[in-house]
Amino acid sequence: MRRRNDRQLVFALNNGVETTGIAEFRALYDAERRPRDLLFIGRITKKCELNLLLESLTHSKCAAVTLDIVGAGEDKDALQCRLAESQLGDRVVLHGGMTDEARIAEIVNQCKLFVYPGSVGLSLIHALAYGLPSVVHDDRKTHMPEIAAHEERVNGFLFRKGNAESLANTIANALASPKELNRMSGAALKTTSESFNTADMARRFLKMFRDIAASRR
Repeated sequence: MRRRNDRQLVFALNNGVETTGIAEFRALYDAERRPRDLLFIGRITKKCELNLLLESLTHSKCAAVTLDIVGAGEDKDALQCRLAESQLGDRVVLHGGMTDEARIAEIVNQCKLFVYPGSVGLSLIHALAYGLPSVVHDDRKTHMPEIAAHEERVNGFLFRKGNAESLANTIANALASPKELNRMSGAALKTTSESFNTADMARRFLKMFRDIAASRR
């Protein structure tokens, strides 16, 4: 128990990923040269709300938009059934789960934009580390803590939570602005080079111990 007048110490590690390996496999970003449009990476569960993303792809503005899904999870079979019943055809590719960063990079380096329609977490950091601008919903309090890395119109875009039309419009507008995407890609890399990586987490962790030790002197 601290005494009433003791200074309260609050720390944040900024949960991140190991970016050294990603940098090794990451390709130069140029939105106009990338052949695929959207990337989703993460566990396939109800939390990610992939059905909303599939619905957005049926809107006329997204009639030609492609989607690559990297991940596995409890809702993968249901997603496969939904895709089989849809008219999305070859526009959506379900790659399955993988942990080999080289294989992941082969897919990510083809894509222009990361989209997570549900409550995003560490997947956001993974995508930003590849220089992908992000699309996430606007209800910040329902995301995981990693949403702190997202900055609207800096390294990504927002759409209205749960609204497929808003998501479709956001995707279409983003893809129609390759120069803006290129600018945001640079900002995404800056985000994960300055923080939200394991080296910065280690620095913050050590600083926490030093500050606690100093407060007890």
